Amino acid sequence: HPGIAPQVDWYSNNQTYFDRVMGRAEMYLYYIVEQLESRGMPLELALLPVVESAYDPFAYSNSHASGLWQFIPDTGTRFGLRRDWWYDRRRDPIAATEAAIQYLQYLYNYFDQDWLLALAAYNCGEGNVQRAMKRNHKAGKPTDFWSLKLPRETRAYVPQLLAVSRVVLSPEAHQIALPHIDNAPYFDIVDIPDQLDLAKAAELANLNEAELQQLNAGYSRLVTHPEGPHRILLPIDHTQSFKLALNSTPREQWAPIKQHVVKSGDTLSEIARKNRVTVNQLRQQNHLKSDLLRIGQRLKIPGSGVDTPLVGYSRSYQVKQGDSLWKIARDNKVSVKELAKWRERRCPPNKRKSVTKCAGEIRFTGSPSSLTSASTIS
Repeated sequence: HPGIAPQVDWYSNNQTYFDRVMGRAEMYLYYIVEQLESRGMPLELALLPVVESAYDPFAYSNSHASGLWQFIPDTGTRFGLRRDWWYDRRRDPIAATEAAIQYLQYLYNYFDQDWLLALAAYNCGEGNVQRAMKRNHKAGKPTDFWSLKLPRETRAYVPQLLAVSRVVLSPEAHQIALPHIDNAPYFDIVDIPDQLDLAKAAELANLNEAELQQLNAGYSRLVTHPEGPHRILLPIDHTQSFKLALNSTPREQWAPIKQHVVKSGDTLSEIARKNRVTVNQLRQQNHLKSDLLRIGQRLKIPGSGVDTPLVGYSRSYQVKQGDSLWKIARDNKVSVKELAKWRERRCPPNKRKSVTKCAGEIRFTGSPSSLTSASTIS
């Protein structure tokens, strides 16, 4: 279809984009391909996170979509991706991949085994696609994807995946060199019997913290959930040494503990609520036989994690006509390089030439005193 050609042209002229995205994809690609293959699904679907998130598990949109597969909260809940203060399964590569496969299979069957319609619905919802089909049917027009009047983003979304697939199928023909990715698992799933701090896990595995966080992006507080799951993903060549080191480390060193000094009026239930733990967890951690507290008593808060989530502080900037990357970067005290990364990661290829065509809003994240990075809500 001629609608694919502009997307193919863009991807064919952006080697650095493929280098960066496939560099991130290396962690997850084998696992995703394996899951698709075991269900007899098209392996091109393993490239959908290229379009959705540029294979960034921390990608986040203005519709509150999150993770490699960009689930919005409602759809995530529908497919079992629970969220709370500690953990967001939408950012968990294992849980989100399973949910995405279930959703795509459902859409494929819903639209009479038409993958293009299924993909369009993955982007804008099955209701929007179904209504567009009904309008065409009523007007005596075809109801295939290319004939439907769908949102602009969706009309570009499906050709983007087809274009990426075409370039990956024949990289030499498009003057693209794909990086080598081993046809072997990148990570192991390691089950742990108790709560574990991710920084401690990185230390025990002799692994860079950033790499560990990329693999375990679901844990919002850099610590596994107090009530589980306690599994973590580790590069396969670090698994054995990690297990040995963990077994020789006292369990009380596995997770961070902070203290609360009891004040007048404090109750165990209120302390538990403020610290996002259960009353039973507080009792167990502090060997309490009752809920009675005394002023000045020091309570250990189990597995408290960091005080702020990984997404951190954020604020938004509304893009205006005439804005440039340089002006936005200067006014918001971030680098042009960071803004360029944001645009590359989240803007559709056909809109990247103009920052005002790309999106209405940019979210800057970091600390309130020093905003150092940018990500999109497009």
